[in-house]
Amino acid sequence: MLIVFCLLVALIVIAIGTILIVSFSNFLTRPFKNLMRLVDEIKHNCYHQEIIPKFNDETGELIQALNSMHITIQNQITLIRETEKQKYQYMEQVLTEQINPHFIYNTLETINMEIVGRHPDTAAELVRTFATFLRCNLNNGKELTTIEGETKQASAYMKIMNQRLNSKIQFSCQVDESIKSFSIPKSILQPMIENSIKHGFNNGMPTSSILLPSIIVTIHREGDSIIFEVTDNGMGIDIEKAQNIIATTTESRHIGLRNIYRRLELYFGSINMRFSSIPYFKNTITITIPFTELEQSDSP
Repeated sequence: MLIVFCLLVALIVIAIGTILIVSFSNFLTRPFKNLMRLVDEIKHNCYHQEIIPKFNDETGELIQALNSMHITIQNQITLIRETEKQKYQYMEQVLTEQINPHFIYNTLETINMEIVGRHPDTAAELVRTFATFLRCNLNNGKELTTIEGETKQASAYMKIMNQRLNSKIQFSCQVDESIKSFSIPKSILQPMIENSIKHGFNNGMPTSSILLPSIIVTIHREGDSIIFEVTDNGMGIDIEKAQNIIATTTESRHIGLRNIYRRLELYFGSINMRFSSIPYFKNTITITIPFTELEQSDSP
């Protein structure tokens, strides 16, 4: 009985000692585990709720320093993004001023030719279409427009280009009703359509390989994302070249894929642009943006 009693006492002492050791060990290592979790969350950009240290020891001071560092980093990212946005706003204005006179001149010349050729109905329709394009493009000086406004500009642009180039490119826009009022930076679709005309259809020149040239724009929502697709049945996309254009850090001196990608990235933070191509059948540029309303003072 004495031996059994001693064994029971020894087991109890060992159990209590083990519990105390584990508890003390957890007490000592918990701040370091918090530190590791904090660093890991900062690394993966998912640190949203600050860890408040319980003690003002060395680990507590280190946690506070990391919290301060995270706030500083976020402020710097915001400042850089705002600076980049301002820079691209200026670049967009300069590029628009360079391109619009050329487009305006050609359109006015087309209208003049229709008048001289005694086609007043065609000329009047071109004037109305051109006015619609300018209203959407200028947008009272605002940077943002709605998806509905963007599709109106794209449709007007396509009508003008078909008349100017004497081409018969079929054009259609399919947009979910629920996202027509969603705000986006203006002049996103028009450069992609211009790209299809220029590279897919050889500036609107008819070819024997394309019987019914067409450009289709579809915009729809999938969960927390909005998907833009511009599809044509032209000569195809050089996918590697297109991917290199949006991946390079070299600034472009023209409004194109890189400009679209950078502007959307600056406004939405994270976007995806991908390409697929089956020449003379289906060539698609797909842009995915988050379904997050832009909170800008100049939002329409």
